[in-house]
Amino acid sequence: MRSGSCELHRWCLGLVLLASALPAPGQEATYGIAPAASTQRALSDRPGVDRDRAWGLYASVGVSYVKRDNVGRVGESGEADTALVITPTITYRTNIGRHSAQFIAGSTIARYDEFENEDFDNYTVDGALQLDLTRKLDADLYAGYAEGSEERGASGTRVIQDDQRDELEIVSYGGRVIYGRRTNKIQLAVGAGQSRLRYQNNSQQIRDRNDDYADATAYYNVGPRTSLFTGVLYRELDYFEPSVDLDSDETEYYVGASWEATARTLGTVRFGRLKKGFSNPDNGDFDGDTYAARIRWRARPRTGVTVYASRRTEETVSVTDSFFVSDLIGASIDHTFTGRVRGSLYFNHTDDEFRSGRNDTIKDYGGRLDYALRSWLSVGLRYSEIERESNDLLANYKDRVYGITLRADFVIAGRR
Repeated sequence: MRSGSCELHRWCLGLVLLASALPAPGQEATYGIAPAASTQRALSDRPGVDRDRAWGLYASVGVSYVKRDNVGRVGESGEADTALVITPTITYRTNIGRHSAQFIAGSTIARYDEFENEDFDNYTVDGALQLDLTRKLDADLYAGYAEGSEERGASGTRVIQDDQRDELEIVSYGGRVIYGRRTNKIQLAVGAGQSRLRYQNNSQQIRDRNDDYADATAYYNVGPRTSLFTGVLYRELDYFEPSVDLDSDETEYYVGASWEATARTLGTVRFGRLKKGFSNPDNGDFDGDTYAARIRWRARPRTGVTVYASRRTEETVSVTDSFFVSDLIGASIDHTFTGRVRGSLYFNHTDDEFRSGRNDTIKDYGGRLDYALRSWLSVGLRYSEIERESNDLLANYKDRVYGITLRADFVIAGRR
């Protein structure tokens, strides 16, 4: 879509099942596929074309040596181990006349020294197509596939774990049509899609489900860089296991604003009301507030600050709960010290309230420091700590992660 309007207006879905091959911001120590309640779940866009990168073929590979204090994330102290983690990624972006396309494939491969049962190979592939159909009509299409394992102890994962991580496959696809340009006062968008989640081991097939959604949004462009919007999102969750009676539908009405007031400030905030109803009324319904926000502030030319927050329902992983409500608030700061040295810090605070009365609080914080050896080669140090406190004593744990990473970025065809 021209003038960056699709990127400006793309509001956040509440459930993000397709994770990147590389750790997301605020998840530097996480090397598995994000669970249902990822810390980025309501703050990430659906796969789309990256307009900030020129057309071409790009590749990158990271090699990390990581030490973890509590590999199984059980209790205050657990078994420590070290791992070699390799994260290759390849990206292709091209323009086809007025249209744009992007393809990304990556993997995360981890090998532990002692606990070989923690080894995993994760793979992700996603593509996006941006169609400039007419003077006032655009379409965005996406599709993705992920195969991997859930990170132990993250929000939304099981308390009692098996020896092997919970392995899964995810297929997602969908699209939206946008009528109107950024220069018009009114823009309308409608979209639909599906995510299919399938577990592969540990008798977790009871969690297999389809997540279908449809949405409609109307935008009022106050100015060249500011928009107000309102819309509705409908989701239908269908579990495949006959013994699991958790089929439900959700309807969310929301309003919000997106802005890029100056070169230093941009953001998106959304507030809504969500109603979740189960086919079995004994599971209990939900009717409450939801929100998602991300604000980026360029405090100084070399310093950026991002704050974010979200609240919504998540699917259960426990036989005693039909759903839980997850609240997230977090912040990150990044700073460029010199042309070669960069650093960042982050902090996340997540509260998960289960219908059964269980309450979890997850604190996750850390930082990294990177040094550019060459324009295409960098080395970095990372540290993070994550702690979960719960009224279910079996859920409590603390884990620290230390790592050193060597990363190379290549331009195979195109330009930086």
